[in-house]
Amino acid sequence: MTAADLILASIIEWAKNEEPIRALLLEGSRAANAPCDELADLDIDVFTRTYEPYTQDDRWLSSIGQVWVYSPDQYEWGNEIVPTRLVIFRDGVKVDFSFVGAHRLAALADTDDLDAGYRVLLDKDGEASKLRRPTFSKKPAPHRRKRTLCASSLSTGSRRTTSPNI
Repeated sequence: MTAADLILASIIEWAKNEEPIRALLLEGSRAANAPCDELADLDIDVFTRTYEPYTQDDRWLSSIGQVWVYSPDQYEWGNEIVPTRLVIFRDGVKVDFSFVGAHRLAALADTDDLDAGYRVLLDKDGEASKLRRPTFSKKPAPHRRKRTLCASSLSTGSRRTTSPNI
């Protein structure tokens, strides 16, 4: 197993024990219908009932692996803000966590937003089984990947790019 495979397995095990988390999807180059290089990051969509436990305290990251560096960020999806955590774990494994409202998973079943490819990693409620199979003919929807700076970053003029206080 590669270092990325070990981190991915650790993410799945961690999420199984987190009640607010309902599903995990892997997107990006590691879910595409083409080979990727060993430096490709893991793009993880975390569908959750609430994201506060994962954005107000980042100690959960140590449950997955040794954190070298991380940065909080966010993007807009429609009229919602999606918090993210860009994390580099030991051995240089980069993971981009996006905390998406669990209600969005059902809405994705009626779109081709995931047509670039995805892999279901965890599906506690069976909602991911309703998603369309990807044809791998599109790139990820741009509205889901538009990044914005966190409000706290704008007000302080700094970004947190250190290991969490673990």
